[in-house]
Amino acid sequence: MKADPEQRIDHDTAAILDLLYTTRGYDFRGCSPAMLDRRITRRCAATGTADKRSYRAYLSTHPEEVHELLDVLTIQVSCFFREPLLFDYIGKVLLPELVRAAAGRTLHVWSAGCAFGEEAYSIAILLREAALAQKLDIPAQIIATDLNERSLDKAKQARYPSEQLSQVRLGFVKKYFREQDGQFVVHDDIRSMVRFEPFDLLDLHQTMPLPTEVPRYDLVLCCNVLIFFNAAYQELMVDKLYGALGPRGYLVLGETEAVPARFEGLLQKKTDLCRVYQKIK
Repeated sequence: MKADPEQRIDHDTAAILDLLYTTRGYDFRGCSPAMLDRRITRRCAATGTADKRSYRAYLSTHPEEVHELLDVLTIQVSCFFREPLLFDYIGKVLLPELVRAAAGRTLHVWSAGCAFGEEAYSIAILLREAALAQKLDIPAQIIATDLNERSLDKAKQARYPSEQLSQVRLGFVKKYFREQDGQFVVHDDIRSMVRFEPFDLLDLHQTMPLPTEVPRYDLVLCCNVLIFFNAAYQELMVDKLYGALGPRGYLVLGETEAVPARFEGLLQKKTDLCRVYQKIK
């Protein structure tokens, strides 16, 4: 659901969001009011609180509930190669180009809002395929970040039910996964390419992940995150994503997202097939 500028966050929801922000630093105040209402109401039912005002009081006396609320507020719907056309473009156009241009240096990729890690591992697979196709051994590091540390813990396990692999080609399943106890586990050589780190796109004190280790990123993905926030918050996030890009680096967004107008002279759309932009300034 897209954030609707005409909607307003009600007083009780605002009180809950203010508590999250002042006590933990999590800022959801720019999210869709309808989405917030629906997900907070879900936690009201789960905790047996009568309404959002009662839930706010419950939240202040039950610190462990913050993790449960964070689980429903953060976006955790994902799968491998979620947008097939986009990943086809990344695998056949972007990554081969980046591999050729790397000339032996380390390629740096940032998967922002990575949820359970499917996007990051998908990129790792495509990077490996691009390097193999060109008979090159290109070192690559994918930094995958999310606000929700419980999601990151699951991502590190790299274990997925078969439904999460519905978009994965059979050849890739056989080559990069092993079946274990009814689930599919990502092979260690792919897992080793991905590093998971907590990161908040709306934290004004954080510019980008691992700034002392990674100078800039060649490819930044932030898919299906912006749509849950209003225009002001979208601009804050894109500003951070843009700042993390190296010269001529690529930014990838979800199929229903676009960069704010003020970035149109800084980021050039590369194709009409999907939301891929290249830094030009």
